[in-house]
Amino acid sequence: MNHVKKDIKLILKIAWGFHKSTGIDIRELFNEAYLGYIKSLETHDPEKGKLSTWAVTIMKNHLITYLSATQRYKKCFPSLGEGQLEGIEGNEPPPDKSLIFKEALQKMSLDSQSICKLIFTSPIDFLEVGPPKLVRGELYRLLRKQGWSWPRIWSSFNEIKQILNELVM
Repeated sequence: MNHVKKDIKLILKIAWGFHKSTGIDIRELFNEAYLGYIKSLETHDPEKGKLSTWAVTIMKNHLITYLSATQRYKKCFPSLGEGQLEGIEGNEPPPDKSLIFKEALQKMSLDSQSICKLIFTSPIDFLEVGPPKLVRGELYRLLRKQGWSWPRIWSSFNEIKQILNELVM
């Protein structure tokens, strides 16, 4: 029991440090730090050092990745309210921007819409992959597994890129 209290305090300490520097809700950061802690339990090698040292490193890295992905998500979709992709009510984007975005999606071919839907259903999963090149690589791999041909993938990506460039301009 004492061991559990010590671990909870360690998780809280890491989350609190990130809360003080970012201002993000402590509960959200605690939950993410806890996920990092669980990851550290799964990957810890007792021969290489103490669990607490390993756990702190893994939790901090997990929180940095989480915050980085969240910030990229907000930068990629600034007109969408938080939770918008999950269909949470009360976070509606401004009507003019949402209409422009919806119209752009409707202009796309079904293949391009499928790719967007794949990304929108789990945006954080893709943003955690890393830089855009790695995300594209992951999308290529998933689409190839689904039987898509390279020309089909490339034409869909080019169409999405063109439409997004028009929205930005």
